[in-house]
Amino acid sequence: MGETEPADPTAAAATPVPCAGGPSDNGSPIGSAHLRALSRVSAALCGLSDLQAILRVGLDSVYDLLHGVVGGILLVDEDSQTLSYRIAYGLPRNVTEETTLEVGRGIAGRVVDTGRAIIFDDITLFPEAAAGDLAASEFPLEGLKALASIPIRSRQRVFGTINVASREPRGFGSDDLYVLHSIGEQIGVAIERAEVLEQLKRGQETYQRLARHYLVAQDEERRRIAHELHDETSQSISALALNMRALVEMVETSGRTEELIERMKKVEAVAQQTANELTRIINDLRPALLDSAGLVPAVRRFTQETLQLRGVETSVELRGGPPRLAPEVEATLFRFVQGAVSNVARHARASKVSIVIETIEDRLVLRIRDNGQGFDVSKVRGIDEKTGRGRGLFAMKERIRLLGGTCRFESAPGQGTTVVAEIPIKDAGNGQDTSPYRR
Repeated sequence: MGETEPADPTAAAATPVPCAGGPSDNGSPIGSAHLRALSRVSAALCGLSDLQAILRVGLDSVYDLLHGVVGGILLVDEDSQTLSYRIAYGLPRNVTEETTLEVGRGIAGRVVDTGRAIIFDDITLFPEAAAGDLAASEFPLEGLKALASIPIRSRQRVFGTINVASREPRGFGSDDLYVLHSIGEQIGVAIERAEVLEQLKRGQETYQRLARHYLVAQDEERRRIAHELHDETSQSISALALNMRALVEMVETSGRTEELIERMKKVEAVAQQTANELTRIINDLRPALLDSAGLVPAVRRFTQETLQLRGVETSVELRGGPPRLAPEVEATLFRFVQGAVSNVARHARASKVSIVIETIEDRLVLRIRDNGQGFDVSKVRGIDEKTGRGRGLFAMKERIRLLGGTCRFESAPGQGTTVVAEIPIKDAGNGQDTSPYRR
């Protein structure tokens, strides 16, 4: 046959197409070659998320099916409503680089505008098409005969076209049309899926950046408050306690009443207690030992002060001897340990806790194990909006994830709990140092 609708050489085929695996117009089943082509496309596109790989699979499929000598895929720019090449075979570079079509103009432009294919059995039989609108289109038409321009679409959206031409005429049947349209739709679905995945990836990256900035800002604010309390408030309270001590001694030596002495001793005790409590708050906000001595000493002191006062036996062990880490990494790991140890103090009812920080090849592994009452990990699937249960575990996981690592909880009722965090310390694939160590 000639072009699909001879009355309008650039109109799409109006021939009804059968369902997959159904009969064609003449009652015969779709050919095995067509089925194989569809099967190959489906298998190749399954799981692909890279746009260029998706386009290559689609063009290869139509190119092979039609024995093409030139072909290409043009995609629509939504803002400018123009089409340009994203991949091409057999076309001069100046054509692929310089061609820009308006939607509605040229073969591809009209296919995108109507959402319908344009098929020519032999373009030379339609000189009015070659001399008119199509002559300025995306294909150099000299020497070409069979030509197919298929919309790439998903539901009501048209992404672009697949154009393939050969030097021999071809009688396009309904099976051909069905397969070509099916390939275009499969590619459209794959492109739509790739766009969704890309959007999710960008959203996740944005979330991670915001979360990282939040945690860094939070830690900086902790550091600022701790320094201010230490430099001003803590010293003032300490000076108050010293002055009260001096006053008590003066009263004692001057022979004043016991009642006055007792009252002044109480004020001294309150001042000293306030100073001790303020020191604890400062250490919780930002332990000075973390900045001066590093992660392991800070973890050891915090664990001892938090758990040993409760009668819990603790041990902190360093294996592999890693150097100092970057300040933000040490702060994040300390907050992670702080969350785990605080959970033990509040919920575990443990008598022993061990913490191991170990370097294994390209990873830093941190294990926190207790012999407490444990819990059913499967029941903690998120953050309970009413009780807030799970918030601490989520925060711990998030801190490690922002370092590019993983975190898991191993526990069961009556069997204690083990928390394992792993973060990368270099790129093992190419040897490039991406270590979070302090430089």
